[in-house]
Amino acid sequence: MADRSLLIIDDDKIMCNLIVECLEDDFSQIHTCESVSYAKELLLVNQYDCLIIDIDLADGNGAEVVKYIKDWEPNGNENAPTILISGYVNDDFKLKFNSMFDAIIGKPFRHDELLAAALVALGKKKKLQSCPELTVEADKKDVRSPNK
Repeated sequence: MADRSLLIIDDDKIMCNLIVECLEDDFSQIHTCESVSYAKELLLVNQYDCLIIDIDLADGNGAEVVKYIKDWEPNGNENAPTILISGYVNDDFKLKFNSMFDAIIGKPFRHDELLAAALVALGKKKKLQSCPELTVEADKKDVRSPNK
């Protein structure tokens, strides 16, 4: 088991339990919470390697948590990959929220889909953190006239 921590923010206890079951082999510490306000409290005192956030919560919108993290950078959590889960996912939804999250997954989802999204998101963040100076540039092709 990897020494990684996960915060699941979803007001559906059954969904939280399903996510825990899907990811417990890959995260040694998993916290769950049901509200934006409690998520903010947890983010202040814990540093997480990954966040899974439902968009529709009883006391607000899951995007509020992402904005809070970006604006206030609580306890180093601004670098944690964020995965959005929602029953409202469609192409327009993905276009609107794509830049805010590392992955967007519609409910219901398959176990392997969630696991793959979490591991890919973790891998991307790890690579960027270990090589912050790494940038990608388009290949420059040497275009020469055949007559020269």
